[in-house]
Amino acid sequence: MSNARNLANLLSPSTAKLTRDSILDADGYSRLLMDASDTDTDVGDNFLLNGTDVSSSNDGSKIVFEAATDDASELLSKTTTNLPALNFISSPTISLASNQNTIDNMVHLVSHTHTGAVASVSFSGDQIQVGNFDAYFIMGRFTPSTDGVNMMMRFSGDGGRNYSSANDYNYEAEAMSSSVYVNSNDGNAILFNASTIGNSTGENCAFRFHLYNNNNSFYPVAVSGACSWFTTSGLHSGGGFSGGYDIANRDKIVNGLQFLFSSGNAENAELQIYGMLPQTIPALGNVNG
Repeated sequence: MSNARNLANLLSPSTAKLTRDSILDADGYSRLLMDASDTDTDVGDNFLLNGTDVSSSNDGSKIVFEAATDDASELLSKTTTNLPALNFISSPTISLASNQNTIDNMVHLVSHTHTGAVASVSFSGDQIQVGNFDAYFIMGRFTPSTDGVNMMMRFSGDGGRNYSSANDYNYEAEAMSSSVYVNSNDGNAILFNASTIGNSTGENCAFRFHLYNNNNSFYPVAVSGACSWFTTSGLHSGGGFSGGYDIANRDKIVNGLQFLFSSGNAENAELQIYGMLPQTIPALGNVNG
């Protein structure tokens, strides 16, 4: 039956009444039936507000919800809801003014763990790209499958399709306790450690660094950080490192990072990547490894 008939039936008992504020049935309950699907004659009926044809006089009318658990106004103000998956036709921009996934203006972008032998682990996407963030903070731990290797990183400028192995990189690294220093002005990657890394049980390479100058075509993309590793003798070593593109490649953007060893595979890998200002979240990138 139609909604009009529902209303008529509701008001037909002598005890039912239409008051100024509500429709009361015989039991004193307020009711307004929409889309009563016990029959198919009124399925899909609408409740029209703000009818703006020439004869309408209800432009600007509203439905006011009480602040109750199941009301729409209350639902939209909740921090957790039972809404189904939302599909966006384009990537939304989300204000991080109250986002709890930020630390000192850093936005957590990627948490990646890989087990099993793999030649390299790469991170690419819309995050590390001109205009999205001013800088990035990256932490990782890698275990080599081959003894006596170095931890390295390369850049991509085409979203991770290719990683440059040309002699376009500068780097310096140190081993503090042994006063060992390595550097290059024409390396084919950025080196993290100053003495080779072992692959026995427990031996690994752990690092953290900042990535700078992504939004600048005048200064080359650069990194600076620190590395902790175990040598082939099982002894701990640590030191700082820095590097980046050379001056001739200062106008190159970086929208992909590749982590690898100088030879052999990585048996285990962990990465945490944060974006640092401006405070917007871009589309998620991809991790392969």
